[in-house]
Amino acid sequence: MAVVAAALLATACGGGGGGAAGPRVLPVEIDVARRDTLSIELSAVGTLQAQSSAQVASEVDGTVFRIDFEEGSRVPTGKVLVQLDASKLRASLHAAEATAQQARTQAANLERQVQRNRGLLAQGAISRQAFDDLQSGYQSARAQVDQAEASAALARQQLSDATIRAPFPGRVGERTFDVGDYVRKGDPMFSVTDDDTLQVRFTVPEGYSDRLQPGSSMQVQSPNVPGRWFDGQVYFVSPTVDPVNRTVTLKAEVPNLDGKLRSGSSADVRLVLEKRSGAIVIPEAAIVPSDQQMLVYLVRDGQAHRTPVQVGARTEGRVEILSGVSAGDTVVTAGQQRLEDGTPVKIEGQGVGLLSGSPPDSTAGG
Repeated sequence: MAVVAAALLATACGGGGGGAAGPRVLPVEIDVARRDTLSIELSAVGTLQAQSSAQVASEVDGTVFRIDFEEGSRVPTGKVLVQLDASKLRASLHAAEATAQQARTQAANLERQVQRNRGLLAQGAISRQAFDDLQSGYQSARAQVDQAEASAALARQQLSDATIRAPFPGRVGERTFDVGDYVRKGDPMFSVTDDDTLQVRFTVPEGYSDRLQPGSSMQVQSPNVPGRWFDGQVYFVSPTVDPVNRTVTLKAEVPNLDGKLRSGSSADVRLVLEKRSGAIVIPEAAIVPSDQQMLVYLVRDGQAHRTPVQVGARTEGRVEILSGVSAGDTVVTAGQQRLEDGTPVKIEGQGVGLLSGSPPDSTAGG
């Protein structure tokens, strides 16, 4: 009876094959190492500002006669936005022009007299004193012409200032007046903001100063447009370091043609410090920290092989591999915790990296 029981036990343990059980096959998820362009980025926080913004004020006193814009509308350069009552200014201009014309006529008459009397002076028909008095009168008349023409030019400019135009293309802000209101010279009336291109100002630690240069690519994301990154370019790098904060100030331009970004809002900044083409990258999930080195598990012939690696830059869930992995190698991205060197594996999931290349044999180890 004991012999029969032992035989039955041996059969159950051997799965009916009479031999020892093989090593256990563990399920894993994998991805493929591949060459790609790697962007080395630096994160910062900045503030968006309009490239051009002006608070428009009246240049003359007057009553608002007409308003030709809607708050928040976009206007081109030179568009008439407000018309003040110009009737008094127009009358002042007519009077100034009439005075100037009268002064010009008087000066012209005196000039003719000077020309006629110059010949008489040569003949001795008039005295030098009389001629000098005549010539002095002509010079005084010319000064009156200049003064009258300056007054006419001023009146002409004041009449022009009664028509308020957009100083540059942009979006008109809230107005603080209505038709019939009396405005005084210098009173702010509304703002015009050119937000087609925004400026973002931000700072980075001084340790990166040797890698900062105008023309660098960058991106911004604003809370009012979550999930969307806008491309921009650095145009200014401060030549000095802030001695208090130990930071370097940068400014960048960000196109905003669809008007989604708002001047004055905060912005998350991603600054590209370097781009490396042909870098070998794997998912960050494939890295296994171990003591003072980094490891990955490579899948070859259905087995996981423990492999030390040297890592480089990290960005957006990816890691640059400087040594230990070649392009096309299959790396384990999930399930490493139970693996040892040489463990048979069965692939149960594939990472997005496989979409850009040929996947390895998904039946490895199975």
